[in-house]
Formats: sequence, C-alpha cells, structure tokens
Amino acid sequence: MGGPRDIGFNRDSESGLAHCYTKHSVHEREVIEVLRRPGQRFQRGEGTLAAEGQTNAGRYLRVIYRQYDRPDYIFVITAYDMSASAKLAYRRRNRRK
Repeated sequence: MGGPRDIGFNRDSESGLAHCYTKHSVHEREVIEVLRRPGQRFQRGEGTLAAEGQTNAGRYLRVIYRQYDRPDYIFVITAYDMSASAKLAYRRRNRRK
C-alpha cells in the first residue's frame, strides 16, 4: 500500500476530534484511504495540496493537506464530500487514464 506513513490531523480545540469529523462527518480512516490511493492530487494554494478519491465504501472525498520536508509526513487540514459537479469532473478525468 502506498502513500504517507505518518498523518497528522487538524484537531478541534474543544473536543480533540479531527476537524474533518466534527465539521464534515469524515472519519480519519476515510481520509487515510483517499491519501493512500488518490485518484487525483493537485496544488491548491501556497503550500496546500488536495487529493481527491474514493473511500473503500465508495464515498468521494476531497482532502486538503500540507506535505512537509519529511516525505512520509502529511498534515490534514480538512476533508469533505465532493460536490456533484466536482464528482462528475473527477470521474471524467479518471476515465481518461
């Protein structure tokens, strides 16, 4: 299995739970599934990357993260369900591969 081995998550200060879970109902396990097998990766902003992909259960997610100098470490800022239009574009891009 490819992908990063060490993944940190942005945590909610009150609950200690991952932001992606408290705000978007995305479990850490689902984020890891997408990061290990992304359909697409792209630069999102200065120092910020995005990975899009499907979880093992078929959920389409976009994961926003930062990659640091240490190559096996990723810090997940957030993750959320792709919109219908983003999902359609993702499927089109991946069909061409």
